[in-house]
Amino acid sequence: MDSKLLCKTQLSINEPGEFTIIGKMSAAEVIQLAEQFPWEENRKNVTIDVTTASITLENIAGNYLKLALSYNGKFVLYYYDNKSLFKKIIPRLQEAYEYINHFFKTNTIGPGFKKENTIFQHPVIHFQTKSFLYKYQKKFIYYTDWYTRIVLPVFLVQAGYFLFEIIPAKGLTSGLFVLLFFLFVFPLMGGLNLLLSIRYYKVFKNLEIVLSKGADSFQYGTEKIDKSEIADITILRNKSNRCPWSNYSLTRIALYDNRELDIPSTLIDYYTILHKFPSIKINEKFDFAPFPRTKPIN
Repeated sequence: MDSKLLCKTQLSINEPGEFTIIGKMSAAEVIQLAEQFPWEENRKNVTIDVTTASITLENIAGNYLKLALSYNGKFVLYYYDNKSLFKKIIPRLQEAYEYINHFFKTNTIGPGFKKENTIFQHPVIHFQTKSFLYKYQKKFIYYTDWYTRIVLPVFLVQAGYFLFEIIPAKGLTSGLFVLLFFLFVFPLMGGLNLLLSIRYYKVFKNLEIVLSKGADSFQYGTEKIDKSEIADITILRNKSNRCPWSNYSLTRIALYDNRELDIPSTLIDYYTILHKFPSIKINEKFDFAPFPRTKPIN
């Protein structure tokens, strides 16, 4: 039996792994928190999922009990033991309290929980706290895309064959034609992907960003910036479906003090960025090849 357990909360605006840590609380304190929690306010336009407005408890064994919103004015209890996810619908908030007390006393759940099918899912992301720190932590090759890793080597092998086998056999005139052809094709066969990866890594390799959806501010390098200081957000990328480097993009955040902050897709990808600023309209602008400036901050 644990007299106090780690307690953390989420609002409907938070993303998976984004919690407000309350601290260690007793069962009575958790129940009091549940009574005061803004449940109904968070029901407005809420998406019902494992990550939603909720109160989460974690015991010393690393097991979790989460009280969260459900459909039609109901609530739901989730229990996750780092192996399986269990769920129980609670018609009224007060009916959850006996299960909360049971979790404090036994570190497990009572009857009536149904095991969820989580194949190909990762339920742990809805329970463990995430740092939302984005930085280059691995070797350069990790931040290149599949096109660079697969297509480009094949192209270079073919180019080497033509350079050392075909050109000597065909003569200088034909050889120059073949060489110019490969120089022209090089960007389309992963060459520009590689150049973008190199440039992003060189410019942003020391940049650290802490950015989550529900927070009112974010960290860019050593500076903490309030989201209310943002005047405009534009994503620069080549949006052509046939473009080999269309997954490379730069997110440019313009502040009211006329500074601009760039975030490369190799740190935070295009689709993730779209969900990080729910109250700010994000624009997109065509950029044939979104190379960054020489510095990540002006």
